[in-house]
Amino acid sequence: MVFDKKKHEKYLLHLIEEDKKEWENSRNSINVEDLKEKTEYNDWFIKQMNLSEKDIFIDVGCAFGGLLAKAAKKCKYVVGVDIAEYMIKNTIKMLKDEKVNLISGHPKDAENIEEHSAFVLEASAHDLPFEENTFDKISIKLDQNISLADETHHGELMQKYIKEAARVLKENGFIYYFFDANSKGSIPQIEIRVKTQIFSSLNKKLKKKEYKLKYIETKKQKNSEYLCELRKMGQYMDVSEQYQVLFKFQKVKL
Repeated sequence: MVFDKKKHEKYLLHLIEEDKKEWENSRNSINVEDLKEKTEYNDWFIKQMNLSEKDIFIDVGCAFGGLLAKAAKKCKYVVGVDIAEYMIKNTIKMLKDEKVNLISGHPKDAENIEEHSAFVLEASAHDLPFEENTFDKISIKLDQNISLADETHHGELMQKYIKEAARVLKENGFIYYFFDANSKGSIPQIEIRVKTQIFSSLNKKLKKKEYKLKYIETKKQKNSEYLCELRKMGQYMDVSEQYQVLFKFQKVKL
């Protein structure tokens, strides 16, 4: 069978649209106000990223805005993007509630950007509306189904997301790739697949770009209240052994 590249790309875009619909449909099952009280989930990620006042930071898939609001108080300025309009509204509300200076529009159109300000844009992780070498640090949330999939489509989709993140990341900048694991035993398997199926394959493609993503470390923390609450809302019955996992990669010259 002849490989149809256009058809294949069309299917990947279909998966992205399905993901958008799923998040839009989740609005009735998630009480954002309940989640706001559970701050240790984002506190842990913020600590791992070691953000500074010199950093320009983007949260890809900003969802409820909790991570972005905390990052804004540490960075030069931050940007949140999400594919779902519902999540964009949540993020804007979160930033306002947390007294973060919210600037409308795109950063490139802003004349003067005050420190610790935030921008929020509706966009997909596979097509970020920014120039190359824009951000110092990038956070991306890893979808469980994609990370564990043996089928090529989901792995390719994540490669698209990471490749696009690498494009807008500055040289020597960092990508922080987040994942929620159901058990400690599943983490090594996930780590192997992320390193091999997603990043190793991606680095072969990035050779043409004269840079690669270098693996730095994996960190994990058990059983945050926030994560358990999310799992319950999503009707995951076993929340006794949940883990937050972070994969750290750096963009380096070949």
